[in-house]
Amino acid sequence: MDKETIIIASEDVEIIDASEYKEELSEHFGRVPEVAKPLLKGAKTVFSQIEKSLYTAPAFINAVKAAVPDVTLQAMLTDEQKQQITKGALKLMTKKDGSLMANLINPETKKIVATHNHPEGIKGTQATAAAIFLARTGHSKPEIKQYVEQTFGYDLNRTCDEIRPTYHHVETCQETVPEAIIAFLESVSFEDALRNAVSLGGDSDTLACITGGIAEAFYGMPQELRDETLKRLPEDIREGYELFRWNIGQR
Repeated sequence: MDKETIIIASEDVEIIDASEYKEELSEHFGRVPEVAKPLLKGAKTVFSQIEKSLYTAPAFINAVKAAVPDVTLQAMLTDEQKQQITKGALKLMTKKDGSLMANLINPETKKIVATHNHPEGIKGTQATAAAIFLARTGHSKPEIKQYVEQTFGYDLNRTCDEIRPTYHHVETCQETVPEAIIAFLESVSFEDALRNAVSLGGDSDTLACITGGIAEAFYGMPQELRDETLKRLPEDIREGYELFRWNIGQR
């Protein structure tokens, strides 16, 4: 693969070597290069559309961008308003041991723009990653809900019963991620979270994937359910799963 295909050109024409993405993609798609190849080839076009600040800005700038995604509205904010947003976001981003969820947004953005480069897609991934991070680090459901609402502006005050009657198949993040998080928030166990997600209808496999990721981080996944699921997967998919788990364990 030509290294030139994975070079990022930022807005000020500064060139950033993005060869790290080749390694990351190779790790996850190493056994199926036919999948990795088009992703790598398309990286230059995709990455060039992403603002440099998504990669290099400090956490406080990302806090403002996440709270007010619209660039025009950002420009209308006073310095005092930006400071208020920053203060609130950083407080929520503080873990129980006092350290920050520093740059959680940036690394996750880097990983997903190769396949999901729409602003709402990036936002949805950031919200999901944040929810999983908070769940893994011992935060409560109210804390997760508050962080996602205040940082990403999602309405999580609805219930599954309120969503079901009018929900339909939709493939946009802004109409999928909030519903998936709500399904988790209403749950009492890992399996219950998945049942909530599927019961909403719509793009149920995507919903359940998002809900399940957060639920596993919060509850853990019952071994019997894991074993039964793996038994139903084709061998090549199961090998990919095991490789992914192994890669995660090395980090």
